[in-house]
Amino acid sequence: MPFARECRVVVLSEDAAVRDEVTAAVAGTPGVVMVCPRWNDPALWGRADRDHVVVIDDEGHEDAVRCVAALKSVEPDTAVIYIAAQHTIELERQVRQAGVTYYAEKASRGVNVGRTLAGILRTRTA
Repeated sequence: MPFARECRVVVLSEDAAVRDEVTAAVAGTPGVVMVCPRWNDPALWGRADRDHVVVIDDEGHEDAVRCVAALKSVEPDTAVIYIAAQHTIELERQVRQAGVTYYAEKASRGVNVGRTLAGILRTRTA
């Protein structure tokens, strides 16, 4: 069955386990391209010419919340999955106010990030 739209999954993480989890969720989904740009190259993860999902792992990146807010201000329909290295109630509040689609604590995410991404991809590529 052909898909109406293509979708790009942008993974901002230096963690091999996070990338593997996203790769598994993307595998076998026609029309989905996964890219893993560097944090310092926002041109590769912002202003897409097609529908996309951004997975942000904030480990080592104190400006991640600001990046979410900036991205959502210009691309409000972009789905953002945020993985917090150090969960706090205040961080979760800030990230949710910035407009993330899904928030998870890195240490206890289990398979939920992959399942959530797979669900988002089903709706975005249909």
